Amino acid sequence: MKDIPLNNEEFMDILSDATELILSDRIREAAREEQKKRKLDREWFVGEEYMHQIIRKERMHEGYPEASDGIPICPNQPKEKDNAAIIGNVGTELSSKALEIDKRIQSFIGTRNNALFMVYPPGGFIGWHNNANASGFNVLLTWSETGEGYWQHIDPDTKELITIPDVKGWQCKVGYYGRYDEANKVLYHCAATDCWRMTIAFVFNAEESGMQMAEMALEDISTSYK
Repeated sequence: MKDIPLNNEEFMDILSDATELILSDRIREAAREEQKKRKLDREWFVGEEYMHQIIRKERMHEGYPEASDGIPICPNQPKEKDNAAIIGNVGTELSSKALEIDKRIQSFIGTRNNALFMVYPPGGFIGWHNNANASGFNVLLTWSETGEGYWQHIDPDTKELITIPDVKGWQCKVGYYGRYDEANKVLYHCAATDCWRMTIAFVFNAEESGMQMAEMALEDISTSYK
């Protein structure tokens, strides 16, 4: 994964609207309620021992995270069994706004594949996983209230553990999630936060055309037209 600068004014206006969602009291209350229900051990699910456990599973690990402490707020993302109820707690008005923002971002960058639209409370996380079942070029947009969080991944080539600290405000990362049959392309990763954090992710297909579309999108969001 690598950082991409966010310089396009029109795109930042869209993200500014998204920021209002995570500042909403109702969304924060829903996130805290789910956190209390789950009582998950963050240090285990983002820790080294669990990381190796997931890696040893190889193809027995589906690809999606097996544990996370955050809530989906947009109806247009991959289904999980509790998504409908959680989004219901967020409320129709806010979830509809999230869907509108999701569509505006997709229109801007040219993809129809939303992978994630999540809000994480302080202490939240997404455990080690690899998205091998949803391969492609991933554009990851993250908002952090104070920058007290991080992303980690295992470099597919060097096997080195890489940590990318969050920054206060919006940040963009891009990388490729490989399939199990792609040598040195599977990307194991996790994230955690000690402040409020929101992640919106989109996937371009793994074909050459997907790579070209991703490159065009990244050029657009990193270019200022003032």
